[in-house]
Amino acid sequence: MDRKKIMTGKGQRGFTLIELMISIAVVAIITAVAAGVFVGQQRVSNREEDLTFMQSNARLAMERLGWIFRHAGFGCVDGFKKGLSMQGADPDNGSTLIVSSVFAATNNSSTGTTINPDQTIVSLGFKKIAELSGSYNKNANVITLKVVATPSLGTTNFKRYLTFAPYPKDVFFQNITSFTSWNEGQLKTIQMTRRTSCELRDDGVIQTDIYMVAPIRIKVQNNILMVQNLAYASAVSPDQYWELADGIEDLQFLYTCDNGATWQGTPTDPNGVQGVRVFLLFRSAKQDTKYTDVKTYNLAGNQVGPFNDNFHRMLTTTTVWVRNQL
Repeated sequence: MDRKKIMTGKGQRGFTLIELMISIAVVAIITAVAAGVFVGQQRVSNREEDLTFMQSNARLAMERLGWIFRHAGFGCVDGFKKGLSMQGADPDNGSTLIVSSVFAATNNSSTGTTINPDQTIVSLGFKKIAELSGSYNKNANVITLKVVATPSLGTTNFKRYLTFAPYPKDVFFQNITSFTSWNEGQLKTIQMTRRTSCELRDDGVIQTDIYMVAPIRIKVQNNILMVQNLAYASAVSPDQYWELADGIEDLQFLYTCDNGATWQGTPTDPNGVQGVRVFLLFRSAKQDTKYTDVKTYNLAGNQVGPFNDNFHRMLTTTTVWVRNQL
């Protein structure tokens, strides 16, 4: 019997020890290469997933912010320009006085690695809640309406302001002074403070809808872009907030009152804001140990970064024109 051979059976030739060792080495090399390729592909896949996540959130956030800013002043712009104001409870500040359709609540500046997101408050007739019912005098202080939706009107805080559509003579909001319970489908009588030169439509043909007017705060909290409707200030947190997008590291605004000739962090004329420029800095959800963020980002004229960390970031910017003030 040949001692250099490993026999598997009578008359059958097996593998030599050297052949077995070579085979094992080849398999090990192939496995190592395959593992390296897999890890590389996984890293690329994670990076693409983060990029897709940021792009998707950017589109969603800008669409929703665009809608809010485009409708700023709906039902209240003329009232603010005539010197009217709204005031009510604010979970963040105790109480807030609103004197314009776009109110730069907090103008911060982010520089380097210090992040201080802006906040702004936009006022608008945000939801149809009722319809006028029956006949009425165009200069009446008392009207009857049919409830079609919540939230309920009230006589305190930011639940007491309403407007009419189609617009009356001027776009003034009304202040509710007397009111009963609010139930969908029921007819309700409300008493309101009349605004000078504000007349209801008296053609008796076109349906007049009732919209609740309220201020809506836009802010970033815990890397989440949120809107806070102050008409819901009495709601238990987090029901006061609507989450628009997550993965937001910074939010900055610039405003123009002269058709885009100049842009400021604080508008020179709060009732003359014609456009808003929005800057959103997104950050990936996961760290990439093979990547270091050495970029700088221009947010509202200030340089942010480099962060020198392992997160991917993306800056997106858009300009929205406030159509009720153009």
